Formats: sequence, C-alpha cells, structure tokens
Amino acid sequence: MRKVVTHDFFLLQTHTPNNSEKGQAAIEFLLVFAFAIGVTFLFMSMTINSTQGYMAQYANFMASRTFLTYDNSSNSNFESGINAAAAKARDVFRGYPLEAFDIPENGFEVKKPTLGAASSLFSGTTFQFRKRLTPFKLVGGGSMVTYYAESFLTKEPTRFACFTGTCYGVGQNNCTFGMDMTLFDNGC
Repeated sequence: MRKVVTHDFFLLQTHTPNNSEKGQAAIEFLLVFAFAIGVTFLFMSMTINSTQGYMAQYANFMASRTFLTYDNSSNSNFESGINAAAAKARDVFRGYPLEAFDIPENGFEVKKPTLGAASSLFSGTTFQFRKRLTPFKLVGGGSMVTYYAESFLTKEPTRFACFTGTCYGVGQNNCTFGMDMTLFDNGC
C-alpha cells in the first residue's frame, strides 16, 4: 500500500488511497456517453421532423402550383374548370410518397375561389398534419405538434371567366359561350 503525503498550510498529512474508487472513470464515461447519445438522438429526431415538414410544404406548393395553372378549356361554366383544377391538384399532392415518411395525407384541402368574390385572392391549397415533437417523454413530454403549410398563389382566371369578363367588358348583357365572339384578353 502506498502512502500519499499532502501539504496543507504547513501541515504534513498522510493518507492512504481508498481502493473503492476503482471504476470511477468508467461510471463517469457511461453517464456522459449516455447523455451525449441522448442529445444526439434528440437533435436527429427534431431534424427528421423538420425535414418531414419541408417535404409536406413542397408537396403542398406543387399541388397549389398545379391548381394555379391547370385549365381544361371548359366552355360550360366557371365551376367545372375550377373543380377539374382542384382534382388535378389532389392528384399531384397524392403523387408524392408522404405516407412512406410517416406523414398522413388526409389533411390536404383545396381552397377554391368563387366567381366574382373577393375570396378569389385566397385560393390555393393547405395541408395540416400532427406529429410528436420528440420520441422521448422526458424532453417535450411526448406532446404533439401541428404542422401547417399553406400556399395561396391565386388561381389564374379560367378560359370561361376570361370569356365572360371580356363579353361583359364590351357591353354585352347576355353572354353565353356559343356567341360568335372573337375578343379574347389573355390577362383578363
């Protein structure tokens, strides 16, 4: 056994090291290592959640863009062109494999404009889904977070809307698509 001599304010003291300190470094290493791995997994989990949010936002934007630009050249009425664009936007949104990344697709909604209403400026698509903040109960308490993506790009006027707007603009009182009308304004 070895004796250690320490100097404490001019007093010499001897003390014998205790053999019960064996493994102290291993225990400290395990505690710090477990904490470091936990923090790493926490940040990885939050990164995956953010990435899922970006993927959902991109799919929503692409669907909204499709809704904005799609026109089936319907000559019958305003609603048929809007409904066809909404159906096409839903198809584009479902074309992204969000379910494979644990993102439920049931929160997608198309906000359709109405003819001549101010709400036409707020037409586009929205998507909402809920996920756990973290998989750890200790951090975040297992609480749910609502992700919300919206894209209001405002629907381009359909061909029928352009026709009726131009027809009324030149002073016609009764505009039907069967009229012999050559005026067409691309910008409506």
